[in-house]
Amino acid sequence: MSPEQKRAAYACDVTYVTNQQLGFDYLRDQMACTPAELRLRSEEPFACAIVDEADSVLIDEGRTPLVVSTQSTIPSEKYTTALQVASQLEKATDYSVLEKEKTCVLTEVGEVKVAEVLGKDDLFDPQDPWAPFIVNSLTAKELYQRDRQYLVRDGKVVVVDEFTGRPVDGRSWSDGLQQATMTGVLGFRPWSGGIK
Repeated sequence: MSPEQKRAAYACDVTYVTNQQLGFDYLRDQMACTPAELRLRSEEPFACAIVDEADSVLIDEGRTPLVVSTQSTIPSEKYTTALQVASQLEKATDYSVLEKEKTCVLTEVGEVKVAEVLGKDDLFDPQDPWAPFIVNSLTAKELYQRDRQYLVRDGKVVVVDEFTGRPVDGRSWSDGLQQATMTGVLGFRPWSGGIK
């Protein structure tokens, strides 16, 4: 919905809205530069809220912060190359899986291999970082399974809520994990450079 349509809906005596949408509309209002960009009521706040499945909304989902972000401007080739390189790394030798933290970490051996294959001196170069892309590709491969953590609908990755087990349209993982997962879903050509 456009901000105008949302303003009209929020101006009604009764408004039905999901907790996620209300939370994001609140965050977007906090970032608005002009009154025309506001969505929620400004003069008359809501009198009350009826929350369905309050324990899930306030406790389970309350642990997951709402983050407003923009679309990635990083070329998809970088994700594809990272996935190609990461697919040839060996678990335990080149990287470790940290299940509790839901991430992977390159070992020193892995860092050297990746840097050599990519022809880079520094995988953490602020001007052209590669380490986060490789780590996201490994994380997507090792810890995010199709039909468990996400579904594929109409060529898009739909996140499955870890607490309810339901797909959540409009939610995405941050820091490039969504793009890395999507790249894995779309497939890739084998890396021609190879890893020694």
